[in-house]
Amino acid sequence: MRILVTAFPGLGHLHPLVPLALAARSAGHDVRLGIGADLVGWAQRCGLDAWPVGLTAHAAHVLAEREHPGPARTQHLFTDVCVPAALPDLLALASTWRPELVLHEEAEYAGVLLAALLDIGCVTQSWSSPARPAASRQVQTRLLAPVWDRYLPGSPPRREGQLYLDACPAPFQTDDLAGIARTTRVEAVGPALFDGPPAPAPDWLADLPRPAAYLTLGTVDVFSTPATLAHAASALSPGFASVVVSTGPNPVGSLGAPPPHVRAVQYLPQSLVTSRSPSSCPRSTSWSPTGAPAARWRRSRAACRTSSWPGTATASAPPPRLSSASGRASRWHRTSGPPPASPRPPADWSPSRVSPPPPAGPATSSPGVRVRRRRSRCSSPTSPAELPSQPTLGRRWVRDDGGMAETGGRKLVASNRKARHDYTIEDTLEAGLVLTGTEVKSLRAGRASLVDGYATVIDGEIYLQSVHIPEYTQGTWTNHPARRSRKLLLHRQQIDKIDSRVRESGLTLVPLSLYFRDGRAKVEIGIARGKRTYDKRQALRERQDKRDVERAMSTARRGQR
Repeated sequence: MRILVTAFPGLGHLHPLVPLALAARSAGHDVRLGIGADLVGWAQRCGLDAWPVGLTAHAAHVLAEREHPGPARTQHLFTDVCVPAALPDLLALASTWRPELVLHEEAEYAGVLLAALLDIGCVTQSWSSPARPAASRQVQTRLLAPVWDRYLPGSPPRREGQLYLDACPAPFQTDDLAGIARTTRVEAVGPALFDGPPAPAPDWLADLPRPAAYLTLGTVDVFSTPATLAHAASALSPGFASVVVSTGPNPVGSLGAPPPHVRAVQYLPQSLVTSRSPSSCPRSTSWSPTGAPAARWRRSRAACRTSSWPGTATASAPPPRLSSASGRASRWHRTSGPPPASPRPPADWSPSRVSPPPPAGPATSSPGVRVRRRRSRCSSPTSPAELPSQPTLGRRWVRDDGGMAETGGRKLVASNRKARHDYTIEDTLEAGLVLTGTEVKSLRAGRASLVDGYATVIDGEIYLQSVHIPEYTQGTWTNHPARRSRKLLLHRQQIDKIDSRVRESGLTLVPLSLYFRDGRAKVEIGIARGKRTYDKRQALRERQDKRDVERAMSTARRGQR
């Protein structure tokens, strides 16, 4: 697979993304990195095939300050300053190399637009800090809208790809992650140690008093201040004999005069500090307020309670495995099995394999898999130990996903009676729906409304708009937005035919009914023409006349008896 990696032209943005790119390359994938020209050499020393793309960090900051002075400069920096500058270079690279997947860090948005233009997959690597607040995401989406309209008219702008790798430890994550999970699949991931290009150890490191704490102040200059150092040193002094502080690209002099037990450097590979302590009893701790180690393995919430600091890579126990995929309800729930021996990915790892595939064949009584059998309409779950090894005749085995629709016929969920009053239906067709797990469960409970619904053709696809599917009552923060756009599944010939009829004849697309057929959600779409007011009155008059005739005939038949 050809994977294009993109990042904002800053070392703090690129550094957490490199381990994931190197892991993909080690697994046999063709990986290329698009980054600012000043970081190409650093990335090549890490072992990546790097290409200059867009602006350098200094040029981007100067341009943002000149065009958008004031507090809003930062929002414009990541959106309408860097994206238009990087996208032409990315398109030129894609025209000759043809990437199949885009991997970007969450502050770089040209990669998301490129993936949409090429119609390929996109994965977002988050920072180790909590998710961006909803207000900030809305501002950035608004600033990205003109750029998207220039390349993809009518398409809503996106900040994330189809998959969001959440690298923030669970105890520090906020409820703002739920806003991302409404439109993007979220997977929790754990930390990995990465030092960057090889660097020699300084002479004073061998005589460093132990235990030692390694504090990185990131790449943003607002953290490299004497006040930050004084606060951190006072908090770490009771438990550590010495503290190593790195300031990144910022000068060491910005910290003032450090205390005697504090050693200040611009950069020191983390492994040089942590590797000098016994693995069974870690004596060095590392912490960064802004840095984000790249993610390899998914980890459970319990892992965050057992680890001392985010970014620590010296824990003696291996990271536990995730018992259920976060961001989206897992349809197969497996909790058994030993954890991996190390946080490194397997040899055949690839970004497309971010969740375990469902087991092949019917669900049996294998340990760790939750199954249940259904004898009749009202059945209770049975423990796996009591189940036979093979399904028996007359019993239906299902996954534990809340039940199944009827296997035959049509089960109506909602109908749009108002559509036939407001429109003249000239033709109908049946289409499939792209739904999330919580949407399917709400539909199986018979909860939906088509009153305000309609369908539109966007970029050669048909989307169902304003159809209300309420949030699933037993769902969590992974619940769906009630009125989101939902893609319809139709053949290409059908879409082209509908598009031409709607454009030429002034017709519209309205949903008439929503139902399950053979266990799959379907929607009946009507190709309709709006009625005028007198047409509606005429239809009501004809309907009333028909009722009067039927009532009179029924009365006459009863009189004959």
